[in-house]
Amino acid sequence: MAENKAGIGIYSHPNEFKTAIDDPETPAYLSKNDINSTSIRVSWVQSKRYTGPTVYKVMTTDLKTNKVVSIFYTQTGLWFDELATEAIIGNLDAYWNYSIDVKAVTSFCEQDTRYSNTSTIYIRTEEDVPGPVTNLTVRNETDLKKPRQLFVSWEPPTERDLNGIIVGYDIFC
Repeated sequence: MAENKAGIGIYSHPNEFKTAIDDPETPAYLSKNDINSTSIRVSWVQSKRYTGPTVYKVMTTDLKTNKVVSIFYTQTGLWFDELATEAIIGNLDAYWNYSIDVKAVTSFCEQDTRYSNTSTIYIRTEEDVPGPVTNLTVRNETDLKKPRQLFVSWEPPTERDLNGIIVGYDIFC
């Protein structure tokens, strides 16, 4: 509507429009909090600006095998105050090394999908009780002239079942 010395003019017809989406900001200040030995919470600082409906892609990679073990998408943030700032990742192995990549993805209708750069954090899950020893063998003394004794041998749990640093073994007879 226009205005001059004679007064206020007539309202024009409303025009509705939407601005185009923009490249989302790279998730910043990634941090990890342990939930237990197989689950973690990854957090990041909320974006400073809204670039359109945004989800966060959280990808977990096993650093030993270099294989992706999980991909998680947060709920879509349709408004600035709905943007995600954390993801819970479960089904991990205890005391194991992973990389966590977090990327923002903005898309809307027919517009091109926009991606942020990736932020990465390297983590090790917490310790848990060890798995079973391997190659356990027990043999007894066969020479009847010698005292009765058992010979026990074993190897540590498999690498993935170590679940921490082994500090000792207990033998029960």
